[in-house]
Amino acid sequence: MIDVSRHALVSGVCDDKVWNYRLARGLIYKSAYRKGEDKVKDLFEASEKLSSDLKSLDQLTRKVRLDEIFELNNYICKLVSVKKGERFSSFDIVSRLIERGDVRVVLFDFCHRLLADERGGVIKPNQVSAYNARVEKLNHLIRDRTKGRSSSGMMGNYFLDVI
Repeated sequence: MIDVSRHALVSGVCDDKVWNYRLARGLIYKSAYRKGEDKVKDLFEASEKLSSDLKSLDQLTRKVRLDEIFELNNYICKLVSVKKGERFSSFDIVSRLIERGDVRVVLFDFCHRLLADERGGVIKPNQVSAYNARVEKLNHLIRDRTKGRSSSGMMGNYFLDVI
């Protein structure tokens, strides 16, 4: 299903909305048989594909799709939250969800907790600049949210408009 969906999207002869949805579903099914970083990558790509056509969907379909995206993004957060000692990696994944347009407070809180936990622990001298960069990135994401837009603009401020 994944290869067929990718081919249909590349060929451009089919409705992208249908094939993006099928590709996302295939990636979600595939992730059930994978672990660790591969599982998270599949789910992240599935979330991306589900989000790609939001603006062109009718209102009812859009509501259902948003619920699916939120559920998937919450699951991604749950998966990365159990990665002890990899808070920076977890932060990077969740901050990418925010940059893509999922600007729910729960994601900002998650990123803040990751950084607070890291600060509460021992930050090695070679990690100080990485920590500071992530703090600045979170501040930037918060500033963007208060201005009513996401950082990368992939989904624009669509999530902000519906929540």
